[in-house]
Amino acid sequence: MALLHGEPRAASVRARTDCKLWLLDRDTFRKIMVTAGQRSMQNRTKFLDNVSLLSDLQQFEKFKIAEAMEMRTFNEGDTIIREGEDGKEFFIIHEGAVDCYKTVLKF
Repeated sequence: MALLHGEPRAASVRARTDCKLWLLDRDTFRKIMVTAGQRSMQNRTKFLDNVSLLSDLQQFEKFKIAEAMEMRTFNEGDTIIREGEDGKEFFIIHEGAVDCYKTVLKF
């Protein structure tokens, strides 16, 4: 974000109609973003504290996981992972429910 790093604007904006805009200076915006980021990290590490699979990890290790986590949203009926695919990602359910299926071969 250019506003956070003091970089030149990447585009121009011109009013198409009469409008009123809210203005927020860079320093205030930066402080808000840092605070929001810290709160987000706290929420993620707190969430990981309740994941039984990760209960043996140290707080620093949970913090590193929280730092790397990325929220993904799926709609009802979406396939999240498919049996047989390479396991390149690890998912933790934050909200909602999933159905898991396993192919069982009968002889």
